[in-house]
Amino acid sequence: MERLVYLSENKHFKILMVALSAYFIYKLGKSCGEFFYYFTH
Repeated sequence: MERLVYLSENKHFKILMVALSAYFIYKLGKSCGEFFYYFTH
């Protein structure tokens, strides 16, 4: 548990988590956009 707290307070770890979240949101948005494009055309 202490190790997890240490990781969450680590600046590099936070940046990595934010980057991963942004990447997954981007991929999800891209696939949803393609789905709606095919659905509406």
